[in-house]
Amino acid sequence: MSTEQKPAINYSQLNALFEVSKKINSQLNYKLLLEEIMDQAIELLHAEKGLLLLRGESDELEVEVARWIDKRTIEDVVALSRSVIKKVEKEGKPVLLQKVPETGGVDHSTSLVRFKIKSVVCVPLLAKTKFIGTIYLDTTQSEHFFKEDDLPFLEAFANLAGIAIENARSYKQIENLNTNLEGLVKKRTHELEQKHEELNTAYQELKDTQLHLVRSEKMASLGMLVAGVAHEINTPMGAINSNTDMFIRSFEKLKPAMNDKVDDDLRKTFDVLENLSHVNKTACDRITRIVKSLKNFARLDEEQLKQVDLHEGIDSTLSLIGHLSRDRVEVVKEYGKIPRLRCHANQLNQVFMNILVNACQAIPEKGKIIIRTFLKDKEIYLQFSDSGVGIPPENLPKIFDPGFTTKGVGVGTGLGLSISFRIVEDHGGKIEVESKIGVGSTFTVRLPVK
Repeated sequence: MSTEQKPAINYSQLNALFEVSKKINSQLNYKLLLEEIMDQAIELLHAEKGLLLLRGESDELEVEVARWIDKRTIEDVVALSRSVIKKVEKEGKPVLLQKVPETGGVDHSTSLVRFKIKSVVCVPLLAKTKFIGTIYLDTTQSEHFFKEDDLPFLEAFANLAGIAIENARSYKQIENLNTNLEGLVKKRTHELEQKHEELNTAYQELKDTQLHLVRSEKMASLGMLVAGVAHEINTPMGAINSNTDMFIRSFEKLKPAMNDKVDDDLRKTFDVLENLSHVNKTACDRITRIVKSLKNFARLDEEQLKQVDLHEGIDSTLSLIGHLSRDRVEVVKEYGKIPRLRCHANQLNQVFMNILVNACQAIPEKGKIIIRTFLKDKEIYLQFSDSGVGIPPENLPKIFDPGFTTKGVGVGTGLGLSISFRIVEDHGGKIEVESKIGVGSTFTVRLPVK
């Protein structure tokens, strides 16, 4: 593979790694774990055949699991792929052959060509920095060629698999210990706990990366949307505004010229046209305010920390979700005296958006949302109370967990509140919730003044 920067793991691959890590982390039976790792590797990359090789007691790589390969031909497959596997073992780096035999960098055995293998990928299995084996996959189907994007994905999977294999090995050793060797059991248990802690840390980092990726993608998409909308609307709006102003001024000039001899129908038509011009002017002003609210919400020019008025951010958000509350939800603002806050305005506006949209959706018919702000103990309090259906007590501890939603498939992603929680936490604050079934919910955002 090239020494240039590797492609990043995308959002769908992160989700796939989440699901796979849960499966392999829950399996401590060594043999079943190896089978699961092989199956998952083939499924993730849509490979035809696969081998999982581990170093044995002789320090040589031995086939532990083979998939879609007749037992009589395992040795043949190992032999024809030996050059690739040896290169990975020697250099500790992955190898990707996309178009055999055109791809350079690895000596292709005649068997690779003879067996019509079109694409090969092989990555090392590491436990921390120790080389313990390889995962080898190949395919004869051109539509399933392995890509450069597959390498970091498969390497990330191999890292999780390497840790899981070491955990399973340790667990297997513990099971085989004599019950009288209590000291050795305690030592091995401690090692296992350490490895589990490392795996949990890696899992947590994966979740954090997912949230950061989702948040960044959403804000980037919003920025592009707002910039496009503002540009596309402002240009024609300028022309409409100019023409409307000209019509209104023209009507003002024509009024004195009209006398009693003017036909009544013509006078009525004149009045209708004048009224329509004023209606158009009002509509233009409203569109201009909406575009301004969009730009204010996204804060495209304020990605860095800046002193902002939080009330202005809440008001902009309310303007954007007016379609959810209009004629149905009464919004009451009880704004207190709070200082301007140095923060990432676009991120906090995203928090306001998530909370207020949830509040509107929690009110089935008509209801009320009360927004209170005040300063207490050098903290800014932002409270959003709704008269909605409320949150069941058993769900309250889980509402900030990534992926948790009660809105059903295709309605909610379960990421809005988890992203909001992380944004507030990144600003040194806290977000809390109180709720009663049939009464409503109150979300309180606390942000330190400094």
